[in-house]
Amino acid sequence: SYQSMSDVRSDLRLMLDNPSTFLRDVDTTKLSTTGLLIEKTMFGRNVELSSIKDAYQRSVSGECGLVTITGTSGTGKSL
Repeated sequence: SYQSMSDVRSDLRLMLDNPSTFLRDVDTTKLSTTGLLIEKTMFGRNVELSSIKDAYQRSVSGECGLVTITGTSGTGKSL
């Protein structure tokens, strides 16, 4: 977790300076036709998952937004 905004700024600078290290190309054309694919192994996260799906639908429609997933280690942030 970040202790200050300067820590966030430093990581964002690293991402901008070396995008291939942090970002991967996503075939947005394919993604917009197949939709957001989420495995069925999520338990008890229906509200959170609905928020993510809504944000995805807004992004496909051309809106900008940000989704953050936070939590301590082992709390099930990855799929």
